[in-house]
Amino acid sequence: TDKKQKVRLKTSALHTLEMDDENQKISLKSTNANELLLDDKNEFVKWNGSAHSITMNYHSGSEGIIITTKEGNTIQVDDKNKKITVHTTAGHSIEMDDNAKKIVLADCAGKNTVTLDGNGGLILNSQGKIQISAQQDVEINGANIKLTAQNKIDAKATADFSIKGMNIEAKADMNVKAEGGVNIELKGGVQAKLGGSMVEVSGDAMTTIKGGMVMIN
Repeated sequence: TDKKQKVRLKTSALHTLEMDDENQKISLKSTNANELLLDDKNEFVKWNGSAHSITMNYHSGSEGIIITTKEGNTIQVDDKNKKITVHTTAGHSIEMDDNAKKIVLADCAGKNTVTLDGNGGLILNSQGKIQISAQQDVEINGANIKLTAQNKIDAKATADFSIKGMNIEAKADMNVKAEGGVNIELKGGVQAKLGGSMVEVSGDAMTTIKGGMVMIN
């Protein structure tokens, strides 16, 4: 009809222009199937270049852009939810979420994630091993630092190992063992105390107990 016309133009090389009043869209297509689609009815514009595509959606509540490559890599810009998501073909992803104030980096297996949380901080989560290495110094600073292991904690230095604090407390549910390859020195600025239900002091060669005043029992 005159009110709902559909016009289609095609060249000998099969380039095509189609204007559809009823479905409110215009399609422009080349011989090699590159296409530009303007769809007023569904409120989006789509551009296909070879096997790549860009879709621009302006429908209320779904505003955004999706870019998809031939191999399936995607970039999705979600204006409604203020979010940008990047996916690789294998499934690795980066999500930047303005509403949640965070960025999440995840691997394709979902076993490792890095979260930069504007409300909570930096979160590293792994089902495997986390390794930190540097050719120079590694510094960790915080109001409080807490280390928890389900099994064992090992700390080792090839040179000196220093621990310093206002108060230092070491407690074991069973045994504590301190051993020096050459010497062990325990010293208190005012008082040093060694106590227990049973206390033994021994030396394989010589044992010396010395003080300005020595009291035994």
